[in-house]
Amino acid sequence: MVFAFNDQSSSLDISYWLFNFLRFLGIVTIALIVHMGAKMLFARRYAASVTHEIWKINRVWFKKKLAYPLHVGAFIPILITIFSNGQLFFPAIFSSKIDIKPAYRIGRAYEVLSLYEIAKIKATGIIANVLFAIVLTIINKTLFADWILVNAMLAIAYIVPLPKLEGLDILYGSKVVYLFTLIFVLSAAFLLNFIGGFATLILGIVFAVIGVLIHLNNWSK
Repeated sequence: MVFAFNDQSSSLDISYWLFNFLRFLGIVTIALIVHMGAKMLFARRYAASVTHEIWKINRVWFKKKLAYPLHVGAFIPILITIFSNGQLFFPAIFSSKIDIKPAYRIGRAYEVLSLYEIAKIKATGIIANVLFAIVLTIINKTLFADWILVNAMLAIAYIVPLPKLEGLDILYGSKVVYLFTLIFVLSAAFLLNFIGGFATLILGIVFAVIGVLIHLNNWSK
């Protein structure tokens, strides 16, 4: 519903809106499979597994814990779309949890995952969506315009450092990983509107590396 809310029609046509809704539902489903699947595959490298659930929070600001979790992933994306009349998208519906398999980590330095390892796993899903958008741009930018939009907005939504979402976990685990991912996502999402996929990939990486180097240089002073 987030992407299909405003179908750009001058008048309401229920059949067309439903068709558009089902089309975007398929696109979003595949984008989420790319996002989740990338994390799950990369997590295997660290003998870990990734599970997903509707994004929820247990506290509002710094107040005491809520009696029941608030499933914000079920209504925040829709509210943003409605109040912006379909002009803004925030498709962050799911949050993820990483669990380790102790038996498979025998012989490793630590039995638990480091915050840095968690950050890399969670960044993988975001970067996967951007790379998928870049590949679709290379194949046919016009034909896959909606696919590119969905994947780009999904990556942007998840890099925002909000409680229980990927962005905050990445920032908490590694500022370098967060900064690289943030710059790469934002620059790629912007450049895809003007240039081709290969150029976007190269420039996105270059901008991200420069941003990280500037950060490390300032940090070392």
